[in-house]
Parts: sequence; structure tokens; C-alpha cells
Amino acid sequence: QTLAQARASIVGRWQGSWTANYQQVPVGLTLSFEASGTYTARAATPGTLALGYGVDGDSPLKQYTLDNLKANGDATGFITIYWGNPSTTQGELDSVRFCDGGRRMDFVFYPAWLSRNPHWYRLTRM
Repeated sequence: QTLAQARASIVGRWQGSWTANYQQVPVGLTLSFEASGTYTARAATPGTLALGYGVDGDSPLKQYTLDNLKANGDATGFITIYWGNPSTTQGELDSVRFCDGGRRMDFVFYPAWLSRNPHWYRLTRM
């Protein structure tokens, strides 16, 4: 895939789950990426957060970008975690890969402020 294809493929509404070393039970979520570079995220699992950090509420400060392509075709970029009033922190999107004709997306989210503690996401297009 090209970077332009990855940027186009990420746009849409996705549903799935994430896991991390500290979160062995998958956390369900819905994640929507807009062409404008903003996103919304909602955890489906009570008492959890869609990205593990920040708040799930909407904000124009919740932004993302895909800005690089690895040799294997996976995209990389950044995502802004919104903490509220107007605190944000930038994390990394890595190994963004589209499978099954663009109906599935896998990626790794690194909360960069925590020495690369990975969160693995597996999502299906809604």
C-alpha cells in the first residue's frame, strides 16, 4: 500500500478491541477516524477507556496523522490523547495494517510518555 492508500483506508468507523501487557482481557471499543484528521473513541467495556488513557469524550483536540510508510507497507503516525481542559499528550501509531480488503485494521498504539508500553488493536470496519 502507499501512504495515500493508508490515509484513505483508515477513514471510517471501526469496532474491535485492544490488549496490553497490563490489560490481558480485551477491551472493546468503537473508533472513528475522520478525513479531517480528527477521531472519536468510545470504550464498550465498562470502567475502561478506548485508548487506555485520557478521556473518551469528544474534542477537536483529538487528532491523528499517518505520516510514514515502513518497508513492509505498514503505516506509522501519531495520535493525540485528550485528557480534558485542554491537556493533551501525543502517542505513536505503529504497524497500521489493513487486511481482508480493507475490512480489518490492526495497529499498535504506544503511549510515548510511558517508555513504549504497547497496546495492540484489532478492529473491523462497521
